[in-house]
Amino acid sequence: GKAPPPERAILRDIPLSFFPGANLGVLGFPGSGKSTLLRIMAGVDTEYLGEARPQPGIRIGYLPQEPQLDTGKNVRGNVEEAVQPVKDALDRLNALYTEYANSDADFAKLMDQGAAAMTGSDYKKAVDSFTGALALKPGDAIATAKLSDAQMKFNELAQAQKKDDQYKGLIKEADGLFGKKQYADAMEKYAAAGQVKDQEPYPPQKIKECKAFIDDLAAKAEADKKAKELDDKYQAAVTAGDAAFKAAKYDDAKAQFTTAAGLKPAEKYPPEQLAAIAKNPAM
Repeated sequence: GKAPPPERAILRDIPLSFFPGANLGVLGFPGSGKSTLLRIMAGVDTEYLGEARPQPGIRIGYLPQEPQLDTGKNVRGNVEEAVQPVKDALDRLNALYTEYANSDADFAKLMDQGAAAMTGSDYKKAVDSFTGALALKPGDAIATAKLSDAQMKFNELAQAQKKDDQYKGLIKEADGLFGKKQYADAMEKYAAAGQVKDQEPYPPQKIKECKAFIDDLAAKAEADKKAKELDDKYQAAVTAGDAAFKAAKYDDAKAQFTTAAGLKPAEKYPPEQLAAIAKNPAM
């Protein structure tokens, strides 16, 4: 109960209990204690007789008949203070909308940049742009497809560049060997370069040149070998002829000088020795 001075009872012997979710109204004449009852139920008025306790865990909202306003704020400011949780939630929602709007703009910008990079064959930039777009909108079908195309083009370009670098390296090495007249080794490098880029005309052309030089060198080596063998036979015959002539074995000397003259008809020494033998009285 409630009995303010001078001991005038407003509420006396009132037991109250409510079902969850019930909508109740309090009716009465002015001064009958309606506001007092609500303040007691809200826990605002604690000076009363008896017991008033809410269910554990329940949340009570109370709007006073004459609310305490902040005189430093206008009507809007006081209302916003009363509904601050709702206002905070609305501000967060507006921030999310703004973020989503900015995200859409950034996504569109990155997609445009990726498309422009693809047109300019700048596939690395295209991959970066579409990857950034997917970070803003994970799983976006268009961005995923564009990224896949850009990545494929980038990989193809990287592979082509790798092949080009390998080809140039082999050609440089082969040209160096060719300049040193190491034609067999150079031919191997040109052949390797031709396998890397089988449409290039330069490696087959240089291989043909290497083969020609190798054949020429082989022919020259064979000719030099035969010339040496002939010279060795000639020198042996002349040496033997001189030895026989000195020993007065003119028949043997004649045979050796005749052989030497047959080996090298242009040489003057064998015929001269044969003439000397013919003039010798011993013959």
